[in-house]
Amino acid sequence: MNSTVKISEAGKMEHVEVEMIDMGQGGDTGHHYRDILSGDIDHVEVEMIEAEPAEDDDNDEEDSQLNEYTDLLAMDPLSADMSGLMGQGDLSEGALSAASEEEEVLGLPHSISTIEAVETNNSFLSLNTAEAMGEAMGDETEEEEESISEPVDTRSQEDLINRLMTDGMSFSEVAALYGEDADADSDEEAFAASGETAVAAAGSDGSGGSGVGVGGLKVEDHAAEFEKELNEQQRFQLKRKGGKEKRRRRRLPAALQGLMGEANLRFARGEFDEAIKMCMEVIRQFSHSPEPYQTLGMIYEEKKMVNKSLQFLLIAAFLSPNAEEWEKLADLSLHQENIQQAVFCWGRAIKANPENLDYHWARCDLLEQLGEKLKALKGYTHMLKYLRSDQGKDGLKLAKEIAKIHYENKDVHLARDAMETAFKKYPSYVTPEDVNLMLEVLMHQQEHFRCIEILVQHGGVKLLHPDVDEEELGKRDLKEQLSLACECYVPDNLPIDLRTKLTVALIHERAFELAAPLVELLTNESEEEFGDLYLDIAEAYMSAEYHEAALPLLQLLIKSSQYNVAAVWLQHGECLAAMDQMEEAAEAYSKVVQLAPQHADARLTLSSILQSLGHLDEALLVLNQESDSEPLDSVLLYQRCKILMDQGQVDNFINVAKLLFRRHFVHIRNRDEAEAMIGNKKLSNKYEAIRELRRSKNESVEDNGPAFTGPDIPIEEQWELFTTMCHHLHDKKRFEELERMTFSALGSKEFMRDSKRAREVEFMCLMACIYNNSSFFAYNIMRELVMKNPENTRCWNLLNLIISKADDFRHNRFLLRLAPKHPDLVALGILNGHNCLVAGTYKYSLAEYTQAFKQDPSNPLIPLMLGLTFTHMACQKFSGKKHSLVVQACAFLNTYVDMRGECQESMYNLGRAFHQLNLLPQAIHYYKQALDCPVVGQLPEGPRLDLTREIAFNLALIYKNSGSLNLARMYMYKYIKI
Repeated sequence: MNSTVKISEAGKMEHVEVEMIDMGQGGDTGHHYRDILSGDIDHVEVEMIEAEPAEDDDNDEEDSQLNEYTDLLAMDPLSADMSGLMGQGDLSEGALSAASEEEEVLGLPHSISTIEAVETNNSFLSLNTAEAMGEAMGDETEEEEESISEPVDTRSQEDLINRLMTDGMSFSEVAALYGEDADADSDEEAFAASGETAVAAAGSDGSGGSGVGVGGLKVEDHAAEFEKELNEQQRFQLKRKGGKEKRRRRRLPAALQGLMGEANLRFARGEFDEAIKMCMEVIRQFSHSPEPYQTLGMIYEEKKMVNKSLQFLLIAAFLSPNAEEWEKLADLSLHQENIQQAVFCWGRAIKANPENLDYHWARCDLLEQLGEKLKALKGYTHMLKYLRSDQGKDGLKLAKEIAKIHYENKDVHLARDAMETAFKKYPSYVTPEDVNLMLEVLMHQQEHFRCIEILVQHGGVKLLHPDVDEEELGKRDLKEQLSLACECYVPDNLPIDLRTKLTVALIHERAFELAAPLVELLTNESEEEFGDLYLDIAEAYMSAEYHEAALPLLQLLIKSSQYNVAAVWLQHGECLAAMDQMEEAAEAYSKVVQLAPQHADARLTLSSILQSLGHLDEALLVLNQESDSEPLDSVLLYQRCKILMDQGQVDNFINVAKLLFRRHFVHIRNRDEAEAMIGNKKLSNKYEAIRELRRSKNESVEDNGPAFTGPDIPIEEQWELFTTMCHHLHDKKRFEELERMTFSALGSKEFMRDSKRAREVEFMCLMACIYNNSSFFAYNIMRELVMKNPENTRCWNLLNLIISKADDFRHNRFLLRLAPKHPDLVALGILNGHNCLVAGTYKYSLAEYTQAFKQDPSNPLIPLMLGLTFTHMACQKFSGKKHSLVVQACAFLNTYVDMRGECQESMYNLGRAFHQLNLLPQAIHYYKQALDCPVVGQLPEGPRLDLTREIAFNLALIYKNSGSLNLARMYMYKYIKI
């Protein structure tokens, strides 16, 4: 059996019609109902039809319909179950159970009515209301299609209306909810999607409850999803049919039409309160007609209640979404100076009538006023879909606006593509303004040949040759024309801006002969009025390295009153310098510095010119900057440092270099910051350690100092300048300043990025601390170096040097803890022996020295220290076996002498040991031998290593104590001279 059941549902369930359509076989209605359950019916069609009273109905029928409307309006269309919908059709219990199963599948307490048809092969096909409606619409005529009035999302729309009526939502909130861009620039499906999202959001934003209330409607998530799916199905059916979703203006019943007419009459008479009451009564009985809202909007507009008026007009626009309503709302919004709101209204007007380009222009203009260039660009691009081929003027204007936005966004290639397309598509509509913009874009891309081509095509420019026919020359390639032409014809009506751009393009193409007459024509114009065009041509000549032609133009400009500015003088100076007129160039650059003191490039160039002329003092004066001025140019400071260094002005060089390095060095404020920086082991985190310390003390993190500008100086050049400054500080023995500068360099992020350079800075800090006798900081740095390089002998020598000058004994525990980790280090054993010897624990020192002597028996220092240790032990008051100790001391000292040989050093040390043991004859013997040894003063480091004065002084002490004053005086006068 091939039959169809058609169920027609009224717009708000006014009545239900059930029509049985036989698709080929006869049968009664009751059989069809049973066939629904058995699956013999092919499909079910449900159609939403608006119930409208006939115009010839009598008053009784109108009253009964009015009562029926009142009852039906009280019903919730989304809460009506299947039994309520089919109540007049005497459906069987199977149909009702099918509806309840549908509710369970959807998970909804009250779902939209659905009939489920069971086929004979036990497969299930569920058709919801929207799908069934789509099938029905496929079979109906165009006239029946237009009778659809109520949207599927009626419940959410009612909620939105109620919220607007009760001030639960303002116009701006609705605009933000819908989003103006989606409405204006997206496709039709995107509009519907955004509208559904907005309505769903409006429903969920209200207070709780399932019905429509003052505060709004709260829709469950699954219900909103189902509603969205239902609407998508409806759009799919409409799209499949090839039509569009149509909504017609809601017609009021006859009785309400009369009431609405009375309300309009009261409004015309100025009886606003009565008119408002009548409109509200119409809304109460038939809330989906736009007419009462439009009247209320006009009433409140007359009462100067603009916000209230906008709210009602907004409801009217949503219920009757035609472009004129939204256009009026946009005008009202602009009258309130609410541009964002007007943008939204124009977007909705575009949705209603996208082919009206005026709406697009108005919206995009407002977006540009708001500074939203990308959204305006999107709007212009969207407008292209509705541009007809005969709208060339609008097409070029549109391309020009798109190109301007791309040009401002630095997307020059996109701007060019837009203009090129418009020029090809609408060549007959091209105006000089369009050509000017196109040339601007092309010149930005250095496409000067294309500029000439555009002017030939759209500007009436011709390239001529006296021996070649104009028509024949025009047929040739433009490059060939340019190479052959002797004259360039320019129409008299060509604007001077385009003529200047043609001249610039010819100059860049090195067609100087063709450009010369055009330049001469320009010079006949006033330089006060057209000075910018003079400057464009002069820059073109300079770019083409034809400075002789640029100089006369620049001279005319600098003599004028309006263009006697730094920029023109700078071009003049560059032109003179390129022509090797250095004296005149120096004067021009001096004028630039006078007019623009902060122009660093001009100062640098002037300084270089003055140096080449031999005016070094003037070159330095040009580079001078006041330290209090803001900001300081780093390039000028660097250039000044180089000049001062070349001139040998070391002190000034150091001062300027310090100022330059303040740009990225850290200013060490106190000892705590120095300790924090040295204590941080990771080189890259030393700056962060300073910042953390300052934050803990609630101090300002950043250093107070001058601001710097200009490009960064290459790090290699800065490093060379820094090392030169440190060498000069060392040579001048300004060790305290050297220490401060090296510590500040540790906080430099630029120097610390390179690990090799960072290690060099750290070592320079160590040397500065040693020279400045800052043993505390020197030991902290050296300790880390020793731990990283335990096999390096130089590290141990430096550590020994620092320890010898230290005022504390922190090194004792450090060396003792390090000994078990490195038992084979001879230098570590010797240092531990020294510590024990100084502390008076001679037995421990003997153990350390003996262990070191076993590891390195060729080291003469170890037997010397062993001999000295035994000497100290023998000199103790209560030591036993003094004779044995002295013998052992002599044995190790003689071993030391054998290793070192008989020299001034070994003889002195031996004599000093006997002097301490009070064996004076032996001490005098070795002292005299030391005096007879050759002096090492002839070596490079000789004067510092000569022990002659120490030997003579010890001999004088011995002779003085023994009473031989003459001998003591003789040694003093002979060997000790001050």
